[in-house]
Amino acid sequence: QGKIADAVKLYEELLKIIQEVGDVREVAVTKANLGQLLWQEGALPQALLHIWQAYVSLSQERCLSDVEAVSAILTSMKAIDSAHFNLVWKEVVDGPQPEWLDHVPPAGSGISDEELAPITNEIVQAVTEFVNAQDWQETYQVLRRQQALLLLPQVERLFGHNIALASQRQEERFASMLTIQLELLSACKQTNVEEAWAQFQAKYSLAE
Repeated sequence: QGKIADAVKLYEELLKIIQEVGDVREVAVTKANLGQLLWQEGALPQALLHIWQAYVSLSQERCLSDVEAVSAILTSMKAIDSAHFNLVWKEVVDGPQPEWLDHVPPAGSGISDEELAPITNEIVQAVTEFVNAQDWQETYQVLRRQQALLLLPQVERLFGHNIALASQRQEERFASMLTIQLELLSACKQTNVEEAWAQFQAKYSLAE
């Protein structure tokens, strides 16, 4: 406990320095790290406030891999004791929990390992490449190359996070594009990449 307390003090000092510099991402990452240390100390209110602030900042900056890392921390915190988490949330956060967090099942609820599988950096990188493709032909090439990762169940959760965030920020065009891309991935799971792509091309009148 003494070592954790010392680490908390160091991170608090580091946070002050980084805030003066004004690097939004570094401030958010430091808050997330500080929050985890506070959580280990049992200071859930302060921990949750720091980690949620980090999540919001990273989401606004579209730091995709960092957002997923912080969302995983929040998910773990809630899964351990959802009732206590919900009470603390109401105390320290202004507003309801996002849908993905609100639906986190408590530990031991019988949810499958597949549904709780972590979103790795490899998955985030594959999704980022897929989403940022310059045109539909490149989208298809990325899909063929990265299908082993893109068709994992975690990807649907990742898209769900980002569609919700885009909608909250009223970025309807981006949310619509993500929804269409998710539709393509879902179709690939039902059949295969080639057949799903052919049907997708026909539906949206895409050129070869």
